[in-house]
Amino acid sequence: MKKLQLSLLAMLLSVAAFAVAPITGPSFICSGSTGTFTDATSGGVWSSSNVAVLTISSGGVGTGVSYGSAIITYDVSGSYATISVTVTPIPTGYSITGGGAYCAGGSGEHIGISGSSSGDSYQLFESGAAVGLPIPGTGSALDFGSLTSAGVYTVVSTSSTYGCSRTMTGSETISINPLPNAYVVTGGGTYCSGGAGLDIFLVNSDAGVAYQLYLGSTPVGSVVAGLGSALDFGIHTAAGVYTVVATNSSTGCSGNMSGSATIAVSTGPTVGATATEASCGGSYSMTATGATSYSWSPSTGLSCSTCSTTSCSGLTTSGTYVVTGTDTYGCTGTASVSVNFNRISGHITYSGGLSTDVFKVWLIQFNSSDSSITSLDSTNSCMDSGTPYYEFNSPASGSYMVKAKLNGTVAGSSGYIPTYSSSTPNWYDAASTAHTTSSDAMNITMVYGTVPAGPGFIGGYISAGAGRGTSGDLPAAGMLVYLKDASGHILTYTYTDGAGMYSFSSLGNASYVIYPENYSFYTTPSSVITLSTSGESVSGINFKQHNTFGTITPNAGTTSVASASAQGFNIYPNPATGNVSIQWSNKMTGNAEVTITDVTGRTVLATTININAASGQSQLNVAELKNGIYLVSIKSATVSYNTKLVIQN
Repeated sequence: MKKLQLSLLAMLLSVAAFAVAPITGPSFICSGSTGTFTDATSGGVWSSSNVAVLTISSGGVGTGVSYGSAIITYDVSGSYATISVTVTPIPTGYSITGGGAYCAGGSGEHIGISGSSSGDSYQLFESGAAVGLPIPGTGSALDFGSLTSAGVYTVVSTSSTYGCSRTMTGSETISINPLPNAYVVTGGGTYCSGGAGLDIFLVNSDAGVAYQLYLGSTPVGSVVAGLGSALDFGIHTAAGVYTVVATNSSTGCSGNMSGSATIAVSTGPTVGATATEASCGGSYSMTATGATSYSWSPSTGLSCSTCSTTSCSGLTTSGTYVVTGTDTYGCTGTASVSVNFNRISGHITYSGGLSTDVFKVWLIQFNSSDSSITSLDSTNSCMDSGTPYYEFNSPASGSYMVKAKLNGTVAGSSGYIPTYSSSTPNWYDAASTAHTTSSDAMNITMVYGTVPAGPGFIGGYISAGAGRGTSGDLPAAGMLVYLKDASGHILTYTYTDGAGMYSFSSLGNASYVIYPENYSFYTTPSSVITLSTSGESVSGINFKQHNTFGTITPNAGTTSVASASAQGFNIYPNPATGNVSIQWSNKMTGNAEVTITDVTGRTVLATTININAASGQSQLNVAELKNGIYLVSIKSATVSYNTKLVIQN
């Protein structure tokens, strides 16, 4: 009713004051806000019908005081104009909440207001600049979220009904506290298993800051206060990655220090070692692997005690070498190798040049229990720095001798004789060694024999058993037979064949002795055999090997048959190959029967030749005869001749 009365009054006044221009200005003013009113007619006076709602200055500036309506009058000498103005309410004022300080790199701090009104909106400002979008009121407190920008924050509320705004009560400040200075973590490394461990350091620190060491995510030890200098967190043994976190005692801000330190534990290198005997010479090459440096022990006999590869030589006993390997961290590991110097070995020397330098060497053992001598093993020599070398490994304890023979030589010609150590062709004169488990050297200097060349021949048979021609008699096959001169010097050698036969041919006219040689048997040599122009072939130089007595003696039935050339006949070549010629020079008459028999007495060839010519010659084909020694018999009415013939087809 009151509003209606005011409206009618304003209409009446407006009619009464029609001579004054209309007032211009806002019809709504927010409580606490101002609005400016103007009138084209000058000289008037401004007034408000309700100063409790709206006041107006003499200059026409209206100020809203409280919610309600008032009439603004402009009076010019009794004439006036009016305007009705409504004062609308402003939003309710609420206090700003939140703010504070946070650590650099953190999520920030919250800003809010203690309450809000539905229908109003709320805008956050930071130092006068809007932050984000307005938030509608909910009738309860509001939170503008976590804010990271440092500054002073305010909030302005705007009524969506009237558009009036109001700054909320107070303000909140957000500030940022710095993190502790980041210093470098050092130390750590690799230490050997069982060692004391390693230190962890921080290169610098600040007073008022606490420092905590971590292994992974687990704190290690107590907090260490900053000193303004480097820190040592002590010795640590656990393997892993170590970091340090610093916390400012005043602000509570924490930060990771720069980098990390890693501790590793080395169990030491896995050291391997091998020992390989040299192909010739008897030394060992030893090689270690798995480390960066090495030390061999003992150093006796080693070419280098600190090399990865070394050699050992000159030792007489077997043993074990231990190599200690060290890695880059100073950690060690060991390995061991054994070397076998249980051997009998030696070098072979000779006086002249050879077309071959490979020797066959036999290892011969003397058995004291039965006084027997046995060949146990054989090997070929190799070249050790230009000198033939042999070696027998791991022989059992016992008494030994060795014998060498040059490979590739032809028995029965000039050359090197099978020689025992140190330089003898006879087993009973040979040097021996009482071997245990150490290294024994038995060197051999080869014996050389030179045979005078000529047409001569010496041959015979060696049997073993009761006696030649008996049921118990056997050929002594493979027996070594020496040819000596009258002074006992060995000139050459040969071996009996499967039938027990031996022969020496192409001999010069001289005096000779036959000497069979066999292990454990003592030999009685033949009588001196003299070859001359009147008797250049001698056969039937036979021997008997007596197993029971351990002797070899000339056979009691041995006879020497003079060469047929002494009676005017000559058979050549001897040894023969393919054909053999029978030549005679004396006056002969009639026919002669020629018979060739083998060592068993079996006739293998028989023919008749005419010997009437003063100097005749006849040729026989012996190509079908097997190699061996044969007896040739030439008989006629006036002569009877016998000689030995060697066939070498």
